[in-house]
Amino acid sequence: GAGGVEKGGGSDGGKTAALQGAFWFPFFAFSSVSMVLLNKYCAASFSQPYSLLGFQNSMTIILNLLGVQLGIFNIKRFEAAQFRMFFLPTFLFV
Repeated sequence: GAGGVEKGGGSDGGKTAALQGAFWFPFFAFSSVSMVLLNKYCAASFSQPYSLLGFQNSMTIILNLLGVQLGIFNIKRFEAAQFRMFFLPTFLFV
């Protein structure tokens, strides 16, 4: 469905998914903005900001692998289409 929300074929599945997205969006936005501001503060404060970035990225990998191993969530196999989709935004961000 549009925007990643599946239509529920007569049930209210699509509506429920949309309401859940609307509920979680402010929390996601708050955490995202907070993370950016905190990272900027830390990068300006640390004498070696790249070591902080390396630590954050390492923890992301470790926690994702742990989540998959514990069955909390699944990670899809990497495909070239994912690379193409995120290449331009990543390139523009850097």
